[in-house]
Amino acid sequence: MVSSMSEKLATLWFTHEVELQGEEIRTARGVTYGPPTVVKASINMQSRTVAGGSDIQNEVVVAGTLNWSADGPIPAVGSVVTLPAKFGAKRQREVVTARLADTGTGLTPDHVEVTIQ
Repeated sequence: MVSSMSEKLATLWFTHEVELQGEEIRTARGVTYGPPTVVKASINMQSRTVAGGSDIQNEVVVAGTLNWSADGPIPAVGSVVTLPAKFGAKRQREVVTARLADTGTGLTPDHVEVTIQ
C-alpha cells in the first residue's frame, strides 16, 4: 500500500516538464552539452543561499529547487536545466547541487533534489 500511495503522490507532485542537459565537452571555446533528457518535476522558484557544490566554504544564491522521481537522473554540478516558460524567469539555469532524497516514510515520495542558479 505504501508503494501505491507513493506513486499517487509522485503523480500529483511531479507535474512540470523540465529539460536536463549534462556537460559533454569543455574546451577553450566553451562548453558543449549532450542531448536533453525530459523529466517531470516539481519546481519551487524561491531564492536562498546554499553551500556551493563540493566547496562547503563557498555560499551560492540559488534561484530555486527542483524535485523529480528518484528513478530519474542525478545531474552533475554545472549541468543545464531548462524550465517551462510559464514561470516567467530566465529559462536556462545551472545546477548548483543535486542529491537523492530517500524519505522512507511514504508521505513524501523519494526524489532527486536539485538546486539551480
